[in-house]
Amino acid sequence: MRTSRYTLPAVLLALLALLALLLAGCTGATTPSTSGGAAKLDKVTLALDWTPNTNHTGIYVAMQKGWYRQQGIDLSLLPYSSSVAPETLVATGKADFGISFTEGVTAARAAGQPLVSVAAVIQHNTSALISLKSSGLDSVAKLAGKRYAGFGAPYEQPLIAQVLSCGGAPSTSFQNVTTDVEPIAALKSGKFDFAWVYAGWEVVEATRQGVQLNVFPITDYCIPDYYSPVIITNQHHVAGQGDLIKRFLKATAQGYTFAAQQPQQAADLLTAGAPKGTFDDAQLVLQSQQYLSPRYQADAKCWGYQTLDVQLRRDPGRQRQRRHVAAGLRRRLYGPVPRQLLSGNLISCPSARLKSRCASGGASRCARASLPGAERGASRQPTCPWRARPSPPRRRLPVGEMGAGVQGTGARRRAPSMGGAIALALAGARATGLRRRARWCRTPPA
Repeated sequence: MRTSRYTLPAVLLALLALLALLLAGCTGATTPSTSGGAAKLDKVTLALDWTPNTNHTGIYVAMQKGWYRQQGIDLSLLPYSSSVAPETLVATGKADFGISFTEGVTAARAAGQPLVSVAAVIQHNTSALISLKSSGLDSVAKLAGKRYAGFGAPYEQPLIAQVLSCGGAPSTSFQNVTTDVEPIAALKSGKFDFAWVYAGWEVVEATRQGVQLNVFPITDYCIPDYYSPVIITNQHHVAGQGDLIKRFLKATAQGYTFAAQQPQQAADLLTAGAPKGTFDDAQLVLQSQQYLSPRYQADAKCWGYQTLDVQLRRDPGRQRQRRHVAAGLRRRLYGPVPRQLLSGNLISCPSARLKSRCASGGASRCARASLPGAERGASRQPTCPWRARPSPPRRRLPVGEMGAGVQGTGARRRAPSMGGAIALALAGARATGLRRRARWCRTPPA
């Protein structure tokens, strides 16, 4: 078993050094230093995880609005390539930032790659397994042994196996076939039976094409509600380029905040900024944007905010079963996940008192505490083996509850729980206690 070679003290020192500098997200803007004339722009690269889509809207908005250049950054986007993952590009220093997923960060850290998540693009997991209505595969249990249109990630098999187990499938085995074909096209070809997609794009796309789907959100099947996608960077950048990360996150937060509040304009800016010919259906972009805009921030303090806790629909009385599921997920995800993968929360949001000031100044002052029409999807009925009930909201853990591995040898170790165990296994991205008090957002997003 391979484990990370990055020690906890080194990670924490790096995070403390960055957090001493970083007031990104809802905080005031950083003005790049000048020497005589115009400020020199820092060249920064960001690797995309797929072809441009509404998961990337905030980035394209910030580029079109010139907000990266205002922060002294000349941002270049590296297009998606099936031959090399964005995690690999960031880990090897060939890209400064990348779009990734909680599952991808976990697998990369377990393999020794120095990745950390610095912002959550979407606050709640909107991914799902899908099959065609015409296939008759109208339950997760019927997916056992079927052909899956995969994308070659190492975490696909263990996660889908857990979904099948929780859905009552007679077996957790399935045919995992890697393909470059788009998920909807793959299912329509008849060569594949099910795929793993984002509801905000492929499900909207299928609806517009008149394709009827069976949709199985993975959070309904014993998978925690983790952040997805996320923005990642190299751990070494956290230690050595804190000011650059701070400015990058400031501009990015402006872009996503604008997209959350102005879906129509954001969709137009995404279409204008993407390479020519990327989108052949303008209404798909708009409808997808209308779906995602209230979900960028959702119930978080501001866009990008991350916390260690995750949500799982569960019955708190079934402790043994929850621990068993958590242990199974951790084993399947390459064994114990190193706690060094937990980064400090790099987004600082307004306090409750300052939120009221922000709201009184209008939407252009900063991100609202909650967006109109935000949906958490808590009304869906889970199909886990135990009787579930709505999960409590995320909460900040006291410093002493995080365990000795994060806070030091003197901290109390918390009793195992489903949320805590899977948060470690699936890369919850904040070492609670490192974040300092909230700051006032001073710069309007538009």
